[in-house]
This record gives sequence, structure tokens and C-alpha cells, in this order.
Amino acid sequence: MNRNGRLNRIVLVLLAVGCDHYVFASDVTANDPEPLHRQKQWWMHAHEYASKQVELWSSGIDSFLSRTDVTDPNDTKVDLKVGTIAKEGNLAGFYDIGAQFHFPNTRNKLDLVVESYGDSLDRYFSSSDDARALSESDQTDDVADAILETNSTAALRYDEVGWSADVGVLMSLPLDPYVRVRFPQTHAMTNWAFDQEPQVFVYNTKGVVALYSMEISNISHESLVYGLHADLTILAKNEDVYANQSFFVNQLLNEDNGLYYNVSFLQSRESDVYRDSFLYYFKYSHVLHDKWLIGEIKPQVTYESESHYQPEYSLTLALKILFGNHFVN
Repeated sequence: MNRNGRLNRIVLVLLAVGCDHYVFASDVTANDPEPLHRQKQWWMHAHEYASKQVELWSSGIDSFLSRTDVTDPNDTKVDLKVGTIAKEGNLAGFYDIGAQFHFPNTRNKLDLVVESYGDSLDRYFSSSDDARALSESDQTDDVADAILETNSTAALRYDEVGWSADVGVLMSLPLDPYVRVRFPQTHAMTNWAFDQEPQVFVYNTKGVVALYSMEISNISHESLVYGLHADLTILAKNEDVYANQSFFVNQLLNEDNGLYYNVSFLQSRESDVYRDSFLYYFKYSHVLHDKWLIGEIKPQVTYESESHYQPEYSLTLALKILFGNHFVN
């Protein structure tokens, strides 16, 4: 089956499930005075239902672990991002999910954190959330394939002032357990903020990984933030080193629209092979509906040493959906 055929099947299945769910969630009857109008809004009811389920799951786990009745809403949030990247005439689908389930009534106030590429080193030395999908454009034809190839992690997080620890597993075959310890620090001045975060990972298969990241940003204007981000990642097992320096400007046009500019320089050394590249991109973000449905457009130009610094153009179209108690009216 070709790419379009698979995409059509996915769309049809999603529409069928969504419409079927809408009938039960909204209790549409033959006597409903506005059935057509309400049918057009099935996706709103589906989102509300999913957000309430997120809250129920979080409260249920919190109640089970703490052995108390939990009735107050918490800050649990799930975000889902799907999209397509067009690069050199090819299309690549990508899929990203993040979730942080808060359990405030447990003795140690644990969090259950689920992330796509949450453990991936690409996440830290890449300047873009979507850069990982660019590297997969030859293997990933559509969103369904991207889901199957996504590396996700699930971890219990213990947070204290000045440090936190994760004990989790990389959900791949075979499963790869890991431990991560972080020491975030924030220093605020009148117009500037300085953040740094040393981290240490211990994997079952990858060994020990050390990461240091820092960011300095100007915060004198509420609608305009600019600064520098840099990080360094070292894999002790193979003595590989990755570095990234990014200059960024984030501009909030209004409560629904934002512009983001980024210029990044990346260096890596893998088995005595040195590579470096730089890229720049511009991203436009627009709130499509009620703060939980967001569209993004991002053109990007990349220059890599392996390609003799010939420009490689790409365009990312993405849709982000946020679930949780905060997004239910």
C-alpha cells in the first residue's frame, strides 16, 4: 500500500472513532434541536472527554499510591504533537507525546513522567524539537510509521529544591532501564536570567552519560525574550562528545500568536570523526482554538560539513493538542 493509502486509512479510522465517541459523549438524540451544529463540534467534546480522563487517571493513581481519597484537581497535563516535514521533495511524519502525572498526595510527592525521546541524546544536542524527525526522513513515510519508531520513556520523578531524580525505562525492545539525576539552578537579575543544569545519566546499555546545559536570556520585556543556550554532552562509554550553541529570539505578538527565531551551531566527535553544522529557522505559532489547539509553521535551512555546507531546506507543519484539567471549560 502506498503512502497516500496508509494516510487515508488513518484519517478514516480517526474520524470513525471520533464520531462514534461523540455520539456517546454528547448524548445526541433524535429530539436534539441542534444535532447538525453539535455534530460539527464533536472534536471539542472528544477533547473535553480526553482531558477529564487524564484527570481521572492521575487522581486514581495518586489515590492508590497514597491510600487516600483524592478529589481535588491537580496539575497533570498531556501534550500531543503530530506533523509533517517536507525536505528535498520527501515527506516525513513525526509524532511526539509528553505527559507529567502529578501525585501530590504521595509521601514523596512523586511524578510519573512520560516523554517521546525523553532520554534521547538528540534531544539535548539538537537545536530543534523536530530535528530528530529530519534525521528520520528516509525511514518515516507517515505518522503511523513515526509512532512505531518513536523512542519513549516512562519514569518516576522525585523532586527536591535544587535537584531531582528519575528512575525509568526506555520503552524499546529490549527495554533499557536508566537513572537520571539533575541539579537545576536559576539566577535572576533585573533584566537577565541565568539557568544551568548539570545532569548525569546511567543506562543499562549506554553506560554513563554526562550533560551540562546553560542559558542566559534577557527578560526585560514581557513580549520579547532573547538570549543564548549552550550544552555539552559526553558519552563515557565511547568517549563521544556533542556540543550545541544556539542564539534565540522569542517574540509574543499577542495572546494567540508568537514568532520564534533560532540560529544554532552544532559540533560532534564520534570515534575520532569530527562533524559540525549550523542551521537557522523561523517558527510561527498560532492558537487555533481555546489555548489547547495550536498550529505551527517552521521553515529551516541546514548546513552540514558532510554535505560540504550546501544548504538543505525543510518545512515543518505541526499541530499541538494539550489535554488536562486546565483546558476544560
